[in-house]
Amino acid sequence: MAEDTENNDENEDDGITININTGDDETDEDETEHTDTTEEEHNEYDEDFLRDDGTIVLDDEYDGRVRVVGTVHVSKETRERVRETINEEEPDVVAIELDDERLSEMFKRGADVVGGDAEDEGDEGFGLRDLIRQQQESQFDEDEFLQSGEADMLPALQLGVDQGAEVALIDMSVEELKENVKSNAFDESGNLDLEILNKSFGEVKDAVKGFVGSRSDMAEKVQDEGMSAVIEQMENASLDEVKGQMDPLRNIAPEVIEALIDERDRHMAGHIHWMRQNGHDVTAVMGRGHLPGVYEYLQNPDTIPEQYVEKPDWYNYSKVELN
Repeated sequence: MAEDTENNDENEDDGITININTGDDETDEDETEHTDTTEEEHNEYDEDFLRDDGTIVLDDEYDGRVRVVGTVHVSKETRERVRETINEEEPDVVAIELDDERLSEMFKRGADVVGGDAEDEGDEGFGLRDLIRQQQESQFDEDEFLQSGEADMLPALQLGVDQGAEVALIDMSVEELKENVKSNAFDESGNLDLEILNKSFGEVKDAVKGFVGSRSDMAEKVQDEGMSAVIEQMENASLDEVKGQMDPLRNIAPEVIEALIDERDRHMAGHIHWMRQNGHDVTAVMGRGHLPGVYEYLQNPDTIPEQYVEKPDWYNYSKVELN
């Protein structure tokens, strides 16, 4: 498999040496219309395409085989599923739901990488990222929980390297995500253009009530049954239930969900489709919430925007050791 070597950074610290090669091919600027997938279309596939082991196998006419692993980012059950699937498949490519910046941030969070793409915050103070990270660590400091990424993305990366597979980062960059949210929320004149602004007071009230109620229900479950019960529920929920968890926010800010979920589904599906078209056997690892959308687009590749059907960044890590 050909590799791009335009960017070549070496990061080295305790237990991790990383040699990164990333392709910076220009993205097709032409915008291509896509067909939105309806709720009914997702429901039709829910119990049919998801296997009992929590993975999806695409059976199609392409030379490359695709298997997608659905994950809960902090679950030990997820970690075992990721490991078992990659060991079973031994794919040419392990594709993960990250971009280079977020992968570097995961390493940086564990103080495992210096230099490279990871920014050095130096002595600039204690910022919002640190506060969020501290909150996450306080929530998931029990033995049954893992830090975000330790259950899926990092084990997938390490196994891919151990097996000599390519590692592809198939998610949108942070900057692209920000731009999508901005473009969805503002019109061409720069005026705020949110769907909720066009709703009646009663509709807004119901939407806000539904969102606040969903957050309260989650908090109550954590308080009554513990975080482990929530994680177990996320692992065992049907994909319809997983999608439904986003409905309260979708009712308030559909523009945000479109940017953070729907557009990313199209983006990741485009990279996977390119790889299977080019004969690569791919095991892709992503959150369970993305499975219905990505599956639907891979089943109907003509609905994927043309600019997303392109080669992903390839990352070649000469050595990765994660404790």
